[in-house]
Amino acid sequence: MKIYLAGKITGQRAFAEKWRENIIKKYSSNKLKFVNPMRRNQKGKAMKDFSKIVNGDKLDIFKSDCVLVYINDGASFGTSMEIMFAYQRDIPVIVVSKEKNLGAWLNYHSKIFTNFEEAFDYIKRWCIWEFM
Repeated sequence: MKIYLAGKITGQRAFAEKWRENIIKKYSSNKLKFVNPMRRNQKGKAMKDFSKIVNGDKLDIFKSDCVLVYINDGASFGTSMEIMFAYQRDIPVIVVSKEKNLGAWLNYHSKIFTNFEEAFDYIKRWCIWEFM
């Protein structure tokens, strides 16, 4: 199973890199592989190479079995668009956020958890069985 790691990057690059690295280290296995979109998002080049970044992200999402979103510090336009892009292609969207009231749109288009452990329990129970 391939999981795309979505979440805010703008204004918090170091944090965005760290949480993704932690998830990859902790949960990677024979059955779980991760796609880190930050490999394409080079600091300072995002606005110059936006079509390359967006098209690359869309292709990664399309090739993924699930999108894992971490919402830690407010809304992100790019993350919101990634969620909708995945949802419209019947790709499950799993959100992790300490905030419980994320609004009707996010609740409708995703499954929301307050921590990564719960999210991965759900992924293992409801998503991975399809790929075994």
